[in-house]
Amino acid sequence: MRLFVAVGLPKEVLDEAARIQGLLKGFKLRFVRPELMHITLVFLGEMSDSAVTHIREHLRKVKHKGFDAKISGFGVFPNWNSVRVIWMGAEGPFDELFKEVSTTLVHHGSQQFSSHITLARLKFAPDKKALSEALHNIKPNPISFHVGSFKLMQSVLELTGPVYSTIEEFKLE
Repeated sequence: MRLFVAVGLPKEVLDEAARIQGLLKGFKLRFVRPELMHITLVFLGEMSDSAVTHIREHLRKVKHKGFDAKISGFGVFPNWNSVRVIWMGAEGPFDELFKEVSTTLVHHGSQQFSSHITLARLKFAPDKKALSEALHNIKPNPISFHVGSFKLMQSVLELTGPVYSTIEEFKLE
């Protein structure tokens, strides 16, 4: 099964994400449905059923305090000249939580981390200049929220898009 570890988002953050997506409706973007939005801490990829048991045991050992965070910034991957992913940033000690989770899962791999919420993806921008102008004019509202848990999630890829389900939620101290 395809797994990742993520932080869920409150309704206020999802509403802000939907507002920003609305500003970009005129472009050929594949928008992420708000109910699927999250901040990925660690993408684990394909794992066997037996590995899930070990992953859950390791994640239960994470001892991190809950923290306050806020929406901060807006950007793109890989760069402004070749936009493939549009995201909204999140500020807070996400990198500390990432380090603790990835260290706990050292035998399951890790990757570079950037605390962001993916809003949309695109393969090709027919009007790159107009898209760039629109993106540079977007300013997310600085919404504050509390992070009190993280989740081990399963992703099933279907023709209509990914379907996520929570395997286990882990409370922060």
